[in-house]
Amino acid sequence: MCQFINPIWGLALLSAIIGAVVHAKALPSFVYGLLGVAAMWTIQTVMIDNANDHILSEMMAKLFNVDGGKLLILFTALVGGLLGGFGAMTGSLGRSIFSGGSARNKRRKKRKRRKR
Repeated sequence: MCQFINPIWGLALLSAIIGAVVHAKALPSFVYGLLGVAAMWTIQTVMIDNANDHILSEMMAKLFNVDGGKLLILFTALVGGLLGGFGAMTGSLGRSIFSGGSARNKRRKKRKRRKR
């Protein structure tokens, strides 16, 4: 529910912070961010859509020539999920850059030191 008090980029920033704190690689961070934000946006969109008896989603579906508002809800979830996924992946990659690389690179450096 971050978007109620922040602009849309606040969600990406929050996802990046969480992606940096959780020590996961880039791809799992992207998937976690995508699924988490997509689920949150789907729930929120369905709640808002049910509260106004599907009026807005049906009007937007007519505007975009789409059959029904359910497809728009899925599209909204996809857009939000991509925003969260790329934010989390950015945080994960940023952490690996500023912490001296990934664990695999650290193991390689250790092996090179042992050989010398």
